[in-house]
Amino acid sequence: MTQAFDISTSKRSAAAVERLESRFRIGQRAQDALVQQVANLHIKDKLVPPDKMFFSCDGKRARVHYGDISDKGALIHPHALNQMSKVSGLPKIFMTRLVSGEPWEQMLFEHNMDMLFHNGKFKSRSTQPIRFLHRLVGPDDNLELRGFLTRSFNRRLASIPLLAGFMDACQKVGALPIEASTSAVNFSLKCFLPHVFEPVDGEFIAIGVMWSNSDFGAGRLLITLSIMRISGGTLAAVDDVHHRTHLGSIIEDIDLEISDETATKEVEAQISAIRDAVVARLTPDSISRLLKAISIAHEEQIPWNKLREELGQILSTKEVEDVKKLLESNSSDIIDLPPPGRTASGEPISTRWWGSQVLGWLASKEADPDRKSDLQFAAGQVLNIK
Repeated sequence: MTQAFDISTSKRSAAAVERLESRFRIGQRAQDALVQQVANLHIKDKLVPPDKMFFSCDGKRARVHYGDISDKGALIHPHALNQMSKVSGLPKIFMTRLVSGEPWEQMLFEHNMDMLFHNGKFKSRSTQPIRFLHRLVGPDDNLELRGFLTRSFNRRLASIPLLAGFMDACQKVGALPIEASTSAVNFSLKCFLPHVFEPVDGEFIAIGVMWSNSDFGAGRLLITLSIMRISGGTLAAVDDVHHRTHLGSIIEDIDLEISDETATKEVEAQISAIRDAVVARLTPDSISRLLKAISIAHEEQIPWNKLREELGQILSTKEVEDVKKLLESNSSDIIDLPPPGRTASGEPISTRWWGSQVLGWLASKEADPDRKSDLQFAAGQVLNIK
């Protein structure tokens, strides 16, 4: 006999069911937009020797030229500029200041970058002369460099086929799209089971999985188990179900000419692993263990000094202080957050569940998709689910 999900049968769950169904309607539109954006992502790859890179400033943006300064080249996305910073040793904050500064500062940027890349010594896994992988997006007359990578970057872990594989796996287990986010360098999609769970009396949650990937070295291919507190819509990424770093064999010129179809075996292997990860985490038995862990986190109190230490890894000093004020001001009045715990004397104290939901609440207010994702992962870490 097939085991059934332990869904909430509480009369109060009706409102949660309605909210969840509403999120699915929004999520379907978000998934459609994500699919369209990924499908429209046409990447052009170049292997470029460092001494063939020349730099200029275009308004308040940096530009890289190939061969000589007369070549139009490509505008440099901030993410690619950060990757160049790590390779060149020139701090990004200094680079950004020069690029957006006065003409003499921009000239200093151009000179420094030319000298560093034309004369620097760079590490390589290959004995061949060093070259970097440039991942460019856009029409030939308006290119943008979004990824500045080594020749061992695995281009085969591309978002287009892997997203399709994830969506297919979710469809097989009945998980529906609830949220999608995109940036110039990263994509993510969350699909949840169409069930309302109640691990603690009055706390209604949904459970699903998140897929994320970057074609530009801004993150790993990742599948994560996720939870959502339905009343506030706060999300937390609970654990790392499947991941794969973008590390492969040394890229040669001929590899840039070969169609992705030649790498179908590697892609199929990753899609199979994604399917297995999704199915394994969304079984009734797996969900039951997660619900028990959440009920424990709901009761586990965490002193402020300990919570502050964990929050300080992701929040600014001011944000940490704002969380403290929120805790002390009796946040049980805030519908988007669960009530905090109470000490023996009645003073509010964070539980792991409350601390996690605060981070999820902050994530829901965050406009930057990369920062939003970071906060949701941090929310899962605070839960400390084993």
